[in-house]
Amino acid sequence: MKHFFLITIVLLFASCSVNNNVSDYIASPFPALPPARPITYEDCIDRFVPPEFEQGYDYNKLLKFIDQNTNYPESAKKDSIRMSVDIDFWVETDLTTSGYEVVESKYSISKNKNKNIDKKVREDLYNEALRVAKLITYKNPACEYGKPIRYKTGIVVYFRLD
Repeated sequence: MKHFFLITIVLLFASCSVNNNVSDYIASPFPALPPARPITYEDCIDRFVPPEFEQGYDYNKLLKFIDQNTNYPESAKKDSIRMSVDIDFWVETDLTTSGYEVVESKYSISKNKNKNIDKKVREDLYNEALRVAKLITYKNPACEYGKPIRYKTGIVVYFRLD
């Protein structure tokens, strides 16, 4: 009887397919990366495909778009504040966006270290980050199993003193 269980276990493991593709386990900004060719809903029949930005799936182009469209508020320049603001929002199936919220912000003061600055709330920077997030448009919604789906995503807006 012992041999029967041992043989069954060996056969079970032998019949499992092994995936040696290391890139499947590397973290990326997207849960799944689409193929290099233009994406269609046929691509998501058996998997998830994230929403596609107007700039395409190139994350570096999105970062460049955010950087080019961010205006550093004068009040933050005056206080010499440098920080990043994380914004989360939903991409709807009709390509509109909704539910914007500031989820995290990280401060570092680059100048005037002796100046006492309220580090908890920077409405000027939060509002600018929200404005930039609302500029991002999409040309394809997220889809899964052949159907468009609502998808929660986010961006980080960096405010730097250059």
